[in-house]
Amino acid sequence: MLKLGRRFGVLKANSIGTKIYSIALGLVLLMIIVSSASVYMVSRVRTELELQSTIFLPLSNHIADIESQVLEGEVLIERLRTALEDERVHLISKDVHKTIRDAGIGVHDQFKGAWSILDAINMDDLTKATAVSTTKVSAALKSVEQQYRDYEADVNRLLEAHDAGNFASMPLLDQMLTQSEARIYEQLDALRREMGDHVVEAVDQVVRLDDILDVLMAVLTAIAALLGLIFAAMVTSRIVTPMKSLVEGLKRVGAGDLETTLAVTTRDETATLAIGFNEMVEGLRAKERITDTFGKYVDSRVVDALISNPAMTKPGGDRRYMTVLFADMRGFTSLSERLSPDALVTLLNVYLEDMSVPIQETDGVIDKFIGDAIMAYWGPPFVDATHQAQNACTAALRQLNLIAAFQKKVPEILGVRIDGDPIDIHSGIASGPALVGTVGSAHHRNYTIMGDTVNLAARIEGACKIYGVRLLVDEATRKDTKGILFREIDALRVKGRSEPVKVFEAMVFDPAPEPKQRLARCFDTGLSAYRRGSIDEAVSAFQKCLEIEPQDGPSKVFLNRLDHLKNSPPPSDWDGVFDMLSK
Repeated sequence: MLKLGRRFGVLKANSIGTKIYSIALGLVLLMIIVSSASVYMVSRVRTELELQSTIFLPLSNHIADIESQVLEGEVLIERLRTALEDERVHLISKDVHKTIRDAGIGVHDQFKGAWSILDAINMDDLTKATAVSTTKVSAALKSVEQQYRDYEADVNRLLEAHDAGNFASMPLLDQMLTQSEARIYEQLDALRREMGDHVVEAVDQVVRLDDILDVLMAVLTAIAALLGLIFAAMVTSRIVTPMKSLVEGLKRVGAGDLETTLAVTTRDETATLAIGFNEMVEGLRAKERITDTFGKYVDSRVVDALISNPAMTKPGGDRRYMTVLFADMRGFTSLSERLSPDALVTLLNVYLEDMSVPIQETDGVIDKFIGDAIMAYWGPPFVDATHQAQNACTAALRQLNLIAAFQKKVPEILGVRIDGDPIDIHSGIASGPALVGTVGSAHHRNYTIMGDTVNLAARIEGACKIYGVRLLVDEATRKDTKGILFREIDALRVKGRSEPVKVFEAMVFDPAPEPKQRLARCFDTGLSAYRRGSIDEAVSAFQKCLEIEPQDGPSKVFLNRLDHLKNSPPPSDWDGVFDMLSK
């Protein structure tokens, strides 16, 4: 955990939060660039419009006023011309002179206004094209002003001749004035054209800037969007790809693949997750190794339960309804006298291996091996309570079926054929309440099952030798089991119990062969007669059983008892229960 914390301290500088923040920051920077470009282009358009509104538009007004004042003076002079042609010039009032001169003063005022605008311009603030246009307008205005002074001098000479009564010189002066008028109008036309050209150029410039602005905005927006998407996709991929790998890794681990590891390709929280995942899987592998190792000594499900639920390791237990099996090898004692220790252990290991398989296949828990005996149980939480008795009987019958194959393997296992009784198995099954839990000292404990039901299963297994059968179960187990042919064997009064216990032989899986069914029916008839005290009827029934199965152990046992009862009749309170005093 400390190692993971140190790694996280290194990785957090490039956290997912930092990556997400970098995406947002990058998009903001792109927006700033786009906005800056937009502001710059808009400022250029605004500058052009301000130039037109603050310089060239007022300048155009002044030029228009100059032309208007010149026209006004020309109208008055035209009166002099008309009078001169009609030889009535001496009749023109001298007041006209003042009006003409006042018009000239107005023209000079307009020139001053125009020059004040041009003089206020800072050429460094203008674009190159506007500066060139301004220079051309200034030169044209200067030419107009100079031409107007010449025109004004000609007007004054004409008026002075009129004042002096020198009417004879006036036609020549008028001719000179007409030429000046033509020149000044020519200069005014040139100035207007220059102004018009500039206005057209300015409008074109504004339109071009506006078009450039539109294109620039579209291009920059597209670039910003594309770069934003690429950047976001790159960062997102750096986040999503490790997360997908983590999800896939979890699925593989969930499916049981503990060889899964994740590559650490980033330096953020996903790397921390990958490191944590790998360490978790390593822990699971270690747990699996522990389970596999100790599963050879204790049932793997018990190991899993003890590891996952530490409370189960504490001394104590729960009372549950369980089914217990005791299975003992018959013939082990005689074998142990004839075989070497190594050969005996080898044979015993193979036997226990073969006999354990049916228990494991039916979800039973092998509690322990007691020499050549197997103690196992079925019940919660390892088996559903409704199936535990059925599973136990199924496992025991499968063990009986495996014995023949094991007997054939014995010479191969030992390397020599042995004489004597063949190896067989005796099994007893009982169902009832039992204590399941952890017992032992502070240094050595065992998760096991205890109680009267366990003792009863051991007693029933011992009864197999008395009746010459291989598998006996109690009445509770018989009631909870289907698909198996049973016959009641006897009622026993075992040590440690005051109430008699009925025991049944699990004969064979259904559908049972017809001879087995007849044997069960015939034996049931004999047992009923035996308990009623009908000795002759019982003897007849058990003899018929031997006709069906000559080696039927229970029938032989009851015939021996009946023979004894003939010689020593039972007391009046006899209940037919057999007292099994030995273990």
